[in-house]
Amino acid sequence: MTEAPPPDAAARPGRVAAADTEGWVGVELQRALARVDQLQQDMAEVTAELRAQQDEVGRLQEALHLVDGRTRRHEAGQEMAHELKQDVAGMAEQLAAESSLRRDLAAHLQRAEQREGAGQQALRQALEAIANRLERYEGHQASSELRQDRLLGDLAEQARDDQSVEARLDTLERRTATEAEAMRHVVDEVSRVAAALPDVLAGLEELRQRSRSLQVDQRRLDEDIATVRAVRDREEALLEVLDQQRATRARVEERLNASEEIVEDLRRTMDGAAEERALIGRQQAGIDMRMRSLDQRLEAQRLAMLEHLRLNMLASEEAGRREMQELERRARVQRDLLVRLAEQTQEIEREPPL
Repeated sequence: MTEAPPPDAAARPGRVAAADTEGWVGVELQRALARVDQLQQDMAEVTAELRAQQDEVGRLQEALHLVDGRTRRHEAGQEMAHELKQDVAGMAEQLAAESSLRRDLAAHLQRAEQREGAGQQALRQALEAIANRLERYEGHQASSELRQDRLLGDLAEQARDDQSVEARLDTLERRTATEAEAMRHVVDEVSRVAAALPDVLAGLEELRQRSRSLQVDQRRLDEDIATVRAVRDREEALLEVLDQQRATRARVEERLNASEEIVEDLRRTMDGAAEERALIGRQQAGIDMRMRSLDQRLEAQRLAMLEHLRLNMLASEEAGRREMQELERRARVQRDLLVRLAEQTQEIEREPPL
């Protein structure tokens, strides 16, 4: 009778297959966990780089705000310089107008001085004419007195000489008529002088008024000259301020050029940072895709492992069931053998001894 195989011999292949499957699943799980750890490290590094980029972007934004503030201050300085230029141009126009006014006042003063000189010359001539007339009148008066003295002397001489009264009277009448005519001429001359005197006085008053107006004009001209001098001083101060503003503008332009270079560098850095952010975003997207793919693969492996384990369990159950059936069959066979042995033993015992 053939011997039945041991029960472990039938279950050994299933156990070996299950052990191999469990070993492969463990290796795959370790690999998957290692890859997950590596991905987590990559994610941490990417997150740190993103934070560093965000900090750099914040610093760049602060630098841009600072540059914008400096740019606004520079624009305010340029507006101030433009306003100062406009003020200087207005002052130049005002100085030109005041120079023209000063020339006009000088010409007016010169004409007034000429008119005053002409009036004084006319007054001097009128006074000289009056003085000459008065001198002539005094000369006539003196000559009349001399004539009267001579007449009295002649009368005395005639009285002494016993001349005739009629001849003396005729001579006296002629001399008196001559003196009367001379006196009439003198009176006419004095009348003309007296008639011309109001005109002369009016001319003198007009000359005084002109002199007062010229003095007022002179004071105004002095005030205008003082104003012009003050404006000139202010112009010099404005020129100094303008020079300072030009120097300040040059310095501001230099700073602005440096700031523009810094802004350009910052812009290039920002562009590089944007490119890096885009690259990091693409890397992150790739990592996300890889993570999703890994999750899908892990899920598929988990499902496959579960299915494999289920199949192994089913196979193990089937192998165990078959092993149990085989054991039961062997037990039945052994019982049958034992029964046969017992029967044979009983038969042997029943046989008589030889």
